[in-house]
Amino acid sequence: MSQDPMITLKELIKNNISVKKDDNVTPAAVLTEIEFPESKLEDFFATYDLIVTVGRVEERDQIIGFNVVATVGTYRIGVWSVDRPGSTGWKTRYKGLQEIRRIFREFMSGSYRVHRRSRDDDKLFGAKKLYHTIHTVEYWSFN
Repeated sequence: MSQDPMITLKELIKNNISVKKDDNVTPAAVLTEIEFPESKLEDFFATYDLIVTVGRVEERDQIIGFNVVATVGTYRIGVWSVDRPGSTGWKTRYKGLQEIRRIFREFMSGSYRVHRRSRDDDKLFGAKKLYHTIHTVEYWSFN
C-alpha cells in the first residue's frame, strides 16, 4: 500500500466497495478516484452508476504530549450518483454511503480513527440532479 494516507484510503475503498443496482442483484458500476473538478462528472456518469472521490482537506501537526507529535490529516470522501437505467440516484448514493461505513467498520483501525458525520450536498448539473454526500475522515500518524 501507498505511504500517502489519501491514496491508501482510495485503494481501500476501491478494493472493497460492492454496490448493487435497484434490483439488488446486478452490480453497480463504481469509479473510485482522487478528487477531480465537478465539471468532469458528466463524462463519468455516462459509464458509472456511482462515483466515490477522495480528497485531502488539510494536514497539521498536533502536540500530544512531551516529545510526542501527531500529524493529523483530514480527508473528504464524496459519494456521487445520478438517475440511470436500473439505478435510482438517491438509492445508489445511500447504498454507496452504507458501503463506505461498512468498510470503515471492517478495515479502518489504528490510525484512521475519527469519522465525522456525513452531509448531503445535492446539486443540479444541467438537467440532471446529482446526488452527493460528503463524508470526512481523519488519519493520525504519530512521530
